[in-house]
Amino acid sequence: MYDRDLLILLNMIPQLGPVRIRNIASNIQSLSGFYKASKLELMNIPGITEKISNNIINYRGKINLNKELSKTKSMGACIITIADDDYPDVLKQIYDPPPVIYVLGNIQTLKQPGISIVGTRKPTPYGKKAAESLAQELACAKLNIVSGMARGIDSFAHWGAIKAGGLTTAVLGCGLDIVYPPENFKLYKKITEHGCAVTSFCLGKKPVAGNFPARNRIISGLSLGTLVVEAAEKSGSLITADFSLEQGREVFAIPGSIFSPYSKGTHKLIKQGAKLVEHIDDILE
Repeated sequence: MYDRDLLILLNMIPQLGPVRIRNIASNIQSLSGFYKASKLELMNIPGITEKISNNIINYRGKINLNKELSKTKSMGACIITIADDDYPDVLKQIYDPPPVIYVLGNIQTLKQPGISIVGTRKPTPYGKKAAESLAQELACAKLNIVSGMARGIDSFAHWGAIKAGGLTTAVLGCGLDIVYPPENFKLYKKITEHGCAVTSFCLGKKPVAGNFPARNRIISGLSLGTLVVEAAEKSGSLITADFSLEQGREVFAIPGSIFSPYSKGTHKLIKQGAKLVEHIDDILE
């Protein structure tokens, strides 16, 4: 069994992904043992090079775990580790699940069957309507609408669930104490009232580009399937769809205009075997 405080601390150290965190926690097993571990002892752990060992030793003396725990609690949020009973079963089933997640809102939301709805940040009126109305209907069917709270399709999907009085989960590419994009402040508040916000990043972590693949893995990991509404040929939404396939989940796509660049990605998915969606029954069945 992992030491949960050790997992939380390791998750705050840069350059340590899920595999290295679990390798360290499996070999050291206690927070006090981690602080005492020498450079050589760390380097004997699989995946820990001399450079990474130096990085760990540098950061472990600077990180204030008690401050992180206290600030998270004062926000009304909680930290769930893979060692905890509250960790979502559906996320635990993916390859290399995040060892630590932060949750703001109702954690019971994560126990509901989820479907992710993702798409371009620059949707057409058609895409906006499709994302919001389908999210609304799926939320009425008791599905948790999971998305990334990005501009565009993500935002319309969250709003659709909220308008239906249903559940929705925003997966963030930053700390819970940062609202990104900032214009979604009102949406963020509503999401945490109608569901929850989730992230694998510690407080204060800024939304840099390198964070979003990890965010997308969690979006698909919390979902039974991923619905792509509108996406360009090279789109982050297609990465989420790829993760969904990798995790053994369903992929759905909404067809669009042959003249729109934002249909190129969804049409590509359909050609590759994603299920074409015209109505929520295409998903529910």
